[in-house]
Amino acid sequence: MFARYAIREVILGSAIGIGLTMAAAIWLPTGFWIAPVLALGAWLWFFRDPPRRIPSDTDVLLAPADGVIVSIERREKTATHVVITIFLSVFDVHVQRSPLAGVVVAREHRPGRFRNALDPRSSAENESLTLTLRAAAADPRGEVRVRQIAGLIARRIVCRAEVGQSLAAGERYGMIKFGSRVELTLIADDSWTIVARERQRVSAGETILLRRASQLGSPTS
Repeated sequence: MFARYAIREVILGSAIGIGLTMAAAIWLPTGFWIAPVLALGAWLWFFRDPPRRIPSDTDVLLAPADGVIVSIERREKTATHVVITIFLSVFDVHVQRSPLAGVVVAREHRPGRFRNALDPRSSAENESLTLTLRAAAADPRGEVRVRQIAGLIARRIVCRAEVGQSLAAGERYGMIKFGSRVELTLIADDSWTIVARERQRVSAGETILLRRASQLGSPTS
């Protein structure tokens, strides 16, 4: 299954790959056609969008992206903000999913640089798009921000979610094309427990990052 945000790339890449394969088979020595076939396979594999098993737990926050958690920080402002940063390499699925069921209350695009996504400065300096999601009025999770951050190679952020739109937990809403970072930020009081850890590999819409204390007895994803 291919990401619906990359139909143009899939069609264009397939056309070029098939054309190069045919040309190599006709004009080059035997076996040279394998190279464009492998390149096409790698190109299509990058734009894959596998199905996910979304946890049924309601008092949790899910990973918004595939990749490896490179940092978990607590930042003091008017309250304690927890920021979980996920690095996506070119080998990861690049489709983003909503970490909770909620309504998009803000959307902010910020122009910027295109530093390597492994560089900590990329979080503050690179081009990014931030969605603020608000859970239902009775939901203790409140507002959660998810930020798509471009990288050295990833220079195109796709976000199909608009202000006022409702998203289900684990629902697809966008994609960053090639290596990049995604940040999840929320105000976390003592009732929240971070169950994720740094250097953990996570799956969008499937891996649980935080639980409310009352839910710690529930199974994790």
